[in-house]
Amino acid sequence: MKVSYLLQLNFAVLLAYFCESALTPGVQKMKHNIVVGKGLYMESDRVVILNATNFKTTLYNTKNAWLVEFYNSWCGHCLKFSPIWKTLAANLYEWKNIVQIAAIDCFDDDNNPICRDYNILAYPTIKFFSAYSPSSSLGTELPRTSQSERTITRDLVGVLQKEQMEGRGAEWPNLMPYRSSDTSNLWKGVENIQFVFLIFADGNDSLGTEVILDLSNVKGITIRRVVPENEVLATLFGVTTFPRVLVLEAGDNKPEFLDPKEYSRESIRSTIRSYLQSKGVHLPEEPKAVDLNSLNLVPSIQDLQKARNDFILLTKIKELGDVVFLVDLELTLKYILEHEIVSRRNISGDPFKALNAVLGVLAKYFPTGEEGALFLQKLRDRVLIDDDIMGAKFKTYINNLSHGGLQSVMATREQWLGCKGSEDYYRKYPCGVWTLFHYLTVNALRDSDQTHFDPLEVLDAMLGYITYFFGCTECSQHFQQMSRNRSMETKVKTGEEAVLWLWAAHNEVNNRLAKDGSEDPEFPKIQYPSAEKCPNCRHPNGSWHEPKVLSYLISVYSIENLNKMGTGTKLFIPNKVNDRSQTKPESFEEVSPKKISKDFNIFDISLCVLLYIASAVICVAVCLKFVLRKSHRRKSHGQDLLVRVA
Repeated sequence: MKVSYLLQLNFAVLLAYFCESALTPGVQKMKHNIVVGKGLYMESDRVVILNATNFKTTLYNTKNAWLVEFYNSWCGHCLKFSPIWKTLAANLYEWKNIVQIAAIDCFDDDNNPICRDYNILAYPTIKFFSAYSPSSSLGTELPRTSQSERTITRDLVGVLQKEQMEGRGAEWPNLMPYRSSDTSNLWKGVENIQFVFLIFADGNDSLGTEVILDLSNVKGITIRRVVPENEVLATLFGVTTFPRVLVLEAGDNKPEFLDPKEYSRESIRSTIRSYLQSKGVHLPEEPKAVDLNSLNLVPSIQDLQKARNDFILLTKIKELGDVVFLVDLELTLKYILEHEIVSRRNISGDPFKALNAVLGVLAKYFPTGEEGALFLQKLRDRVLIDDDIMGAKFKTYINNLSHGGLQSVMATREQWLGCKGSEDYYRKYPCGVWTLFHYLTVNALRDSDQTHFDPLEVLDAMLGYITYFFGCTECSQHFQQMSRNRSMETKVKTGEEAVLWLWAAHNEVNNRLAKDGSEDPEFPKIQYPSAEKCPNCRHPNGSWHEPKVLSYLISVYSIENLNKMGTGTKLFIPNKVNDRSQTKPESFEEVSPKKISKDFNIFDISLCVLLYIASAVICVAVCLKFVLRKSHRRKSHGQDLLVRVA
C-alpha cells in the first residue's frame, strides 16, 4: 500500500506538468501543499505577506492605510481565525486604495524582532496603521472583541471615519455624513461627476460607508451618506423611512429612488452597479476568487522528494507508538528561550518571577549533556542577579553563555519527530510544551524523597510560563481557568499527584479540542493513553486505573527511555550509570527508505527515475509530432494556393 501511494505520488505529480487530470484528489492535495507553501496565508488570499525584510518599507509613508494581523502559525486560535482574515481580505479587496489587509507570522525567527518591537504580547493581534504613517508609528490595536469578519469590518469603518475627521485620508472618498440641506454643495469640489448617490441610513450603521468604499474605484460618481439628523434634506426628497437610496444626475435635481432587493451592503452595491451599467458607465470588473486549481502549480523534484521523505518519516513515528523524542524537547526549549521569552520587550514583576521559576525547573530537570546542564544553570543564575530584564538582553545572555547559540550546547536538527504534524502549522511547539512539562513532572520524582521537594514546583512554573509567555492567548486563558477549576494549588500534595494532575488536565484539553479546527486530522486528540497502548490503564467499566496510569507515564517520560533519534546529545543522567549516552545516537539516516520499509527500496527509486525519463521522452515526442503535423499542414495549404493561381 505504501509503495503504491509513493509511486503514484512520484509519477502523478510529474504528469501534472502536462495533465492536471492525472492527479487523484489525495495527490492533488499533496501537490498543492508542496507548491503554494504551508503558511496560514498566501498572496492568492489577497493578504499582503509581510516579513522582517519588507515590513517597514511596505507599511510606512503610503497613501493607503494598513490593517495588519500579527499571528503565530502554530497557535490553534490563529489557525481558526485565519479563514476569517482571508474572508475579510477578499471582501475588502476593493478598498485597497484606502486600506490594505496584511499579515506577519511571528513564529518565524526572522520576524521575531519586529513582533517584539511592536510589543505583540498575544496572538492574533490586529493593528491599524494610518496613511502616511511615519516609521516611528507602532500602529493602533483593534479591540480584542474584533474576532469576526463582521465586527472587524465595522470597527475598521469606525477607525477610517475617525482618521478622516482628524485630517488624514484627504485622498480618500468623503466618508463623513452629508449635513447640508443644499444639494448644490454635492457637486462642489469634485470634477467630472455625472451621478451622485445618497444613502440615507442610521448614523451608527456602517452600511453607507462600506458601500462608499466598495465603489471607490468607479470613475464619475460620488456616494454620500445621510443620517436622520439631516431632516431638511430627508424632507426635501421625501425620505420618511431609513435606509433609502436615491441618485441625482448632473443637470437634473429630480431624484430617482433605487430599490435594492434588500438593504444590505451587497444588494445596494449591486443595485448601484446595475444602474450605472444601464447608463453606459464603464465599471471595473468585480474581483473574483482565485481558483488555485486553475494555476499552473508544479512542484520541483526536491520538493517532491521532501514530501515523500516526510510521509515515510511520519509513518515510522506512528509505528513507534508512545515514545518521547529528545529532539522534540530540545526544539521546545530552543523556542521557549530564543523566541517566546525573547519576544517580550520588558520582563518585570510577576512575569519576571515566572521566568525565574521556569528557568529553575529547566536547570534542574531538563534532559541534556553536562555542557547543556551547565549552560542552563548559568543562564538561571545570571537572570537572578537582576529584578527585571529586556527580551533583547536575554537573547544576549543566551548567545554569550552558549558561545553563539543553543546549537553549540544541544546538537539538535530542525526536525520535529514525535510532535511532527501532517502540515507545517499542526502540532510542533504546542505539542512540545505538553511533552516537556509531562517529562519534567515525571523526572522531578527523583527528588521527591528530599526534604526540600515541592510537588507544585513544576506545575507552578508551567502555569507561570503559560500565563505570561505562551504565544496563544486563548490557550493561555483556558489553561489558567482550568488550573483554578481543577484546584491545582490545593489538590496536589505529592510528586505523583503532580504527574496525574497534569495528565488529567491534558486529557480535559484533548476532550475540548477534539474535532476542533486546530486538530491535526492525522493525529486526532484522544483520551491518553489509548486502550491499545495501555490495556491495564482502565478498569473493566472503562474508568481510569490511576496507579497503572502513573506507572505508564513514568515509563514513557523517564529519561532512560528518551529516544535520541535526530540528536547527538549525550545525556547526563543523575544518579544513574550513563550507559545509554555512550552509544551512537540514532540519526535521521537510520529512518531512510531502505531501513524503514522492506517494500520500498532502491529498486522502487530506480523505477521512479525511469518513469520520469520515459515520461519526458514521450512528452518530447508528442510535442514534435504536433509541430511536424502543423508544419505539414501549412506546406500543403501553400501548395493548394499555387495550384489555384496557376
